[in-house]
Amino acid sequence: MGFHLSRLVALAALLRASYAFSVTANTDGNALASAIFGNGISVISASFTGASDSSGTFTDGPFGMGDAAILTSGAAVGALPNGDHYVNNGAAGSATYCGGLSNNAAILTADVMLIPGFGGMRFEVVMASEESGTQGRC
Repeated sequence: MGFHLSRLVALAALLRASYAFSVTANTDGNALASAIFGNGISVISASFTGASDSSGTFTDGPFGMGDAAILTSGAAVGALPNGDHYVNNGAAGSATYCGGLSNNAAILTADVMLIPGFGGMRFEVVMASEESGTQGRC
C-alpha cells in the first residue's frame, strides 16, 4: 500500500468543506421542504413532527450540497464537525414509519407541485447513522 497524494488532497478538501457550513434550528415544515426541494418546486403544504432541535436549515453544506435542510434523531447542530452526536432529543418515535419501539423520530411530510416550465424534479439525500447494533431506532 503506497502513499497517494491525490487521496490526501481529496480528504483535505472534503474536511475543509464540512467545516464551512452552519445549521440554523428550524421546525417550520414549509421552510424545511423549501430548503430541500429548491428551484422549480412549489411547496403546497408541509409539516414537521419531531423534537424542536432535531431539524434545521443550513448554508454552504458539505459534499457540494450548498443550501438544504437536515432532519436528525439527535440535535441538528450535533451534525456539525466537533458537534455532540450522542444526543437523545426526547422525541417520540413513529409506529407508522419505524415500528412501535422507535424513538427520536424526525418526520417531514410535504405536498409539492412542479412549477410550469420545469420538466421534473431531483433532490439528493445523504444518510448517516451511528445506531450500530441498536434496536427500535428510527
